[in-house]
Amino acid sequence: MAYDEWLSYDLNGNITHIDRYGLMDTNQAQMIDELDYDYTGNKLERVVDNSGNNLGYPIGGNTISYNLNGSMTSHPDKKIKTITYNYLNLPSNINMVQGGGLGKKGEGNNIDYKYRADGVKVEKTINYVNPYTTDYTYINYLDGFQYKRKYNKSNTAQNPYDSGYVL
Repeated sequence: MAYDEWLSYDLNGNITHIDRYGLMDTNQAQMIDELDYDYTGNKLERVVDNSGNNLGYPIGGNTISYNLNGSMTSHPDKKIKTITYNYLNLPSNINMVQGGGLGKKGEGNNIDYKYRADGVKVEKTINYVNPYTTDYTYINYLDGFQYKRKYNKSNTAQNPYDSGYVL
């Protein structure tokens, strides 16, 4: 039993419990996660890790927030501070920057999305912020292709072509 996983579901098909085991440095299987999922209706409210092992699911037990449309607006366990939505109820910003304040910059990703009027995603901008620098990643979506460009705070391209590259 080096790697194993057991899942339980409710009648609506929602996961209610997960046990995960993994091979550790001692060459013995160890429980990584013992997760209990709490729901209100079909809306996930929190995930609690009873394993006492922080190698698997992070933190745990925090309340997940939703807007009136039922879309998630925060998930502290995954370090998602806020999610804002556009008029089509598509995510327009995901803020994962933690810490900061009193003259200090926080650390984490701030992700912006742009869409056409029909809801097709055309751009994603990822700003990775830390106390020392900010890295920018621009991803444009066009006809099934992704064009990716990376820059740092000094606006120096990290790829040899200023037009990016195709993934």
